[in-house]
Amino acid sequence: MKQKIFMHLSNGETISFWKCLLLGEVTLRKFSLNMIYMGAIIFGDLEKVMKQSLMELAMQEQVRERQEMEKKMQKLIKTMDHFKRAKREEAAPLIEATFQRCLAEEKLRHEHEQQLEVELSRERQKEI
Repeated sequence: MKQKIFMHLSNGETISFWKCLLLGEVTLRKFSLNMIYMGAIIFGDLEKVMKQSLMELAMQEQVRERQEMEKKMQKLIKTMDHFKRAKREEAAPLIEATFQRCLAEEKLRHEHEQQLEVELSRERQKEI
């Protein structure tokens, strides 16, 4: 069972101990003199509850930081994928153009070789 510790402020407002600590409005000693017991918290248990709560807060902070890092990593992965895709899309026309140029050169070379074969064949026929 989680227990919360509250404190009465001079203006009559009641706020949680952790909020007081975060706002810097209270020290542990001052708080221990002014606290309201909720449930079965007694002064001796305050330190135990605080340690547990601080551990929980630290774990929550670690989880939050891990989630933020995961979000940043996912965003970075998405950006990298975008760049890779853009690079592929940019490279595709260049590859296609190079292929077509090589194909045209090969076709010209083949036609030239065939023409030479035809001429050689005619010369051989004339010799006979």
